[in-house]
Amino acid sequence: VERFRHDDAAMSRAILAFAAAHGFRVPYSVLGPDGRYAFADPRKLDRLAGAIAGALARARDQELYAVIVDLVGLGRDLGPVTNALAQCRARHHRVLVFAPIESPSPAPAGAESLSALYTEALTEEREACRAAFAHVGIPLLPLSESDSVRTVLTWLGRLKSRREIRA
Repeated sequence: VERFRHDDAAMSRAILAFAAAHGFRVPYSVLGPDGRYAFADPRKLDRLAGAIAGALARARDQELYAVIVDLVGLGRDLGPVTNALAQCRARHHRVLVFAPIESPSPAPAGAESLSALYTEALTEEREACRAAFAHVGIPLLPLSESDSVRTVLTWLGRLKSRREIRA
């Protein structure tokens, strides 16, 4: 207990572990100290493009590529990923891109206009992402907080059994 009084990081880890063990949902801020999206990393796109190219090199038959990626903060420069996915489509593979819909945290008192601007920027960025993927014939499917992995797998199973995906 004494350690937790002096070590904020240890206390934070202990509280999060307790919350996870008891099924509590802990709200967190998606904005970093500089006011930008905390999980945006431009290297994410290069790694994803490399992984897709590697999977494409090993592909045998017509494959279904289901890409689940967080694009918030990266929506303006999707070139490497759209090029890799366009190569998949050119080789007659099927591709779906799932992206979470970020719901902004409630704004603190007096910052409602800032929250509205953030929500508007997220909407514009989501539409830019959708347009970039649509340009190469790939649907961008939104995932909300209520969607689970089972929901996505069920949907993919239905698509697989239909043997068709429309962009």
